[in-house]
Amino acid sequence: MNQEETLALWDEGRGKEAWNAWAQKMLAERKALQDKGDWDVNVGPWRGHPRNEITKKWFEDACAVFSSKETPHLFPDATSFEGWLFPSVSEWNAATFKGYVNFNSASFDGNVDFDSASFEGEADFDSATFKGNADFDSATFKGHAHFYSATFERDAEFDSTTFKDGAGFDSATFKGVAGFNSATFERDSRFNSATFERDAYFNRATFKDDAGFNSATFERDAYFNRATFKDDAWFNRATFKGDAWFDSATFEGDAWFSSATFEGEARFNGSAFKGDADFESATFEDDARFNLATFKDITWFNSATFEGEAWFDSATFKGDAGFNGATFKDITWFNSATFEGGAGFDSVCFEKPTRFSDARFNTNASFNSAQIKQAFDLSGARFEEVPDFRQTHCEEAPLLDDVHIDSTLIKQRKSSHDPDFTVTANYRALKRLAIQGHDHKHEVEFFAEELRSKRLMVDKRWHWDWVLSGVFQITSDYGRSILRPLLFWLLIVGLSATSYLLTAKQPTGNVALQCVKGDGWQWVSAIQLAIGKGLLFPGIADRTLMMQAYDCLYGDTIPTLTSAVLGLQTLLSSALLFLMLLGIRNRFKLK
Repeated sequence: MNQEETLALWDEGRGKEAWNAWAQKMLAERKALQDKGDWDVNVGPWRGHPRNEITKKWFEDACAVFSSKETPHLFPDATSFEGWLFPSVSEWNAATFKGYVNFNSASFDGNVDFDSASFEGEADFDSATFKGNADFDSATFKGHAHFYSATFERDAEFDSTTFKDGAGFDSATFKGVAGFNSATFERDSRFNSATFERDAYFNRATFKDDAGFNSATFERDAYFNRATFKDDAWFNRATFKGDAWFDSATFEGDAWFSSATFEGEARFNGSAFKGDADFESATFEDDARFNLATFKDITWFNSATFEGEAWFDSATFKGDAGFNGATFKDITWFNSATFEGGAGFDSVCFEKPTRFSDARFNTNASFNSAQIKQAFDLSGARFEEVPDFRQTHCEEAPLLDDVHIDSTLIKQRKSSHDPDFTVTANYRALKRLAIQGHDHKHEVEFFAEELRSKRLMVDKRWHWDWVLSGVFQITSDYGRSILRPLLFWLLIVGLSATSYLLTAKQPTGNVALQCVKGDGWQWVSAIQLAIGKGLLFPGIADRTLMMQAYDCLYGDTIPTLTSAVLGLQTLLSSALLFLMLLGIRNRFKLK
């Protein structure tokens, strides 16, 4: 039927019974043609094309044209097509529905075209069945759009469609391609428990209110590239059996993917999460890609499972990031990732090589009780606070090349009556990892920081441990410095030489500062004696020269004060020489 004939049949006022009687008659005629073998249609991707005159005549008679772009029709009042049957193509192009329109449980046996239609009131397509392609491209729904439990047996096109009020597709079934590219949802949109049996396209779609896809099932690929979610996005318990594409998507509210399952690749490269991002207990059965993604608030991947490769290269976490209890079964990449909030990897399991090269941790990072089964690369990583690797188990030695831990906060801490063992224990755990990796440089560094943090955060001020640790730090930087003990040794030699000269006997009848006994000058002998006592070993400090120095300075009797200075110098020099040797050992990795 043409548009005039269609509107005439619809406008006869006999309602659904008369219309469905005509529709049943048309379907009976089609079946009769099929039974006789006269039905001949070339089925195309959008509409069938009859290939004989009899079939062509049936299509012309069964077609229902309510509106067209050339002659758009206006439905001024509330209109009901509930339970109506449309046996073939039905066209509603550019139609305007001023009031409530009801297509509840309607059945469209052929293609239906609502391209550019305007629904100014509520539109109800609940439980409707679209057996052909359904075209709603560029349509406008100004009232609530209901498609609850609707079935789209072929392609459903909603590209560039605008939903100004709520859009409900809960429990809908899309058996063909579902296209919502560049669609705009100005109020809440719900696709909860919907099933997409083929590819679903939401590229560049805009969701201005809550978007609900809880428990939705995507049997094939799902595309949300460059989509914008201005409020909360709900994908809890959703199942993506194909690839899930969210590249460059923007989540301005919270993003909820708790217990979601990604059986294909999950791609969130370059996505921006401006609210909380919840992937708790999510399962990624293929590769998960979050490269260059930005997480501006709290992020949860707690108890998530990554069965394929996990890519977080150059990702930025501005709030706390939790991966506690997560399992990474394949290679994991966090290269150049930035954690501006806390980074929690407690009890995580890395089963394959894991890389945090050049990662930045701007606050606390915890790998407490983590299980690391293969290579673990932290080369070039930067930690603003001491990371927690307590009870971490590494089956292979971690790579710690060029790791830097900023200890400024520890330097600023003052001793407290309430001891804090955390930082000391963290450094002890790091030292254990360095020993496992035969990384002598970091072993020495972490041991020194362990002692320093213990002095500042555990030991009581002016307690013996506190004093001795302070002396160890000042004189040798906890065994790391060669220059410091050398300078202190030279200072002791200078002070001792001065003391020896001041306590020397004054010669009688000779020029001042000449030797009391023998030839020479007392100041030279004082230096000679101080150096000799500072070197300790007779092979280094010749005993003959030492005796000549004693004779020059004191003759036959050495003053009691001088003996005390000699003993004290020997004691201090022994300690400083030991620290110099310790510094040499630690600097050149001697065993």
